[in-house]
Amino acid sequence: MIPPYSRTLGALLLEQAARAPDAPAVFCSGRVASYEQLADGARRIAGALAARGIRCGSPVGLLMNNRLEWMESFFGAALLGAPVVVYSTWSTRDELDYLIADAGLAALIAIDRF
Repeated sequence: MIPPYSRTLGALLLEQAARAPDAPAVFCSGRVASYEQLADGARRIAGALAARGIRCGSPVGLLMNNRLEWMESFFGAALLGAPVVVYSTWSTRDELDYLIADAGLAALIAIDRF
């Protein structure tokens, strides 16, 4: 096994996608995404966040259940060096109102029902 050379999670994903692009990276709800597919999704999210002014150090909130899009969003923010604040989908509206306001987020990524 060759140890990874990456020093960030975003770089680690890109390194793994270069080493084994077709290897399975995520299994979720009957879907399988390869490392290259996961990296492509993360790049897409990173581009969308960057277009909205998100930069290294800009906190990004993540509010969604377990799904491929969660992984793409997490790694997309990581590619920019944006810290991710993860919220539980089990939180009440009042809890989320407080937690989101307290975090000083630059962006919040959520599924439609939230």
